[in-house]
Amino acid sequence: MSHTRKRTYIWTLVALFSLSSAAISEVPAPPRGAYVTRIGGSVKTGAGDILSPGMELEDGDIVNAEKNSWCEIKWKSAIVRAWQATAFQIQPSKNQIAVRKGSLKFFVNKTQLECAPYEVRTPHYRVMVAGTTINVTVSPQAEQITSFEDKVSVYDLRTNALVKSLEPGSLFSSTGEQIR
Repeated sequence: MSHTRKRTYIWTLVALFSLSSAAISEVPAPPRGAYVTRIGGSVKTGAGDILSPGMELEDGDIVNAEKNSWCEIKWKSAIVRAWQATAFQIQPSKNQIAVRKGSLKFFVNKTQLECAPYEVRTPHYRVMVAGTTINVTVSPQAEQITSFEDKVSVYDLRTNALVKSLEPGSLFSSTGEQIR
């Protein structure tokens, strides 16, 4: 390679690096609140807006995953996966999520837990989640809460009384069924 070609090659690399650096610096910072990471099918907010990856969710936002749809939402040290025909309301500033219908899985990373525990609500119960994985299902027939990794406590939403302490691998159902 001649001296002139080497110089042109180097300047081309410098120019490309400069362009890529400029592009990188213009990428917005990730949102501080809850935001959509992945989506499949049709998922909308309560106001009818279609969710898309990167979309930030605010306190009071309602998310509706329609039939054959799902979504994944991340905030702080938690990930929420909502399956088809699921509706929930999110309160990122309060670390709360209220499941209205359907099924969602809630993951809280123990190693990244830098905030107060998360609170998952159903129409009749409240579960405090800190560093574990739970599944919550709400249907007209029952409300079910499954703990996968650690012990979680289920409280009555009206009286705040402890209803059940779930051991890892156990299921609580509002129909009175408890499976280990």
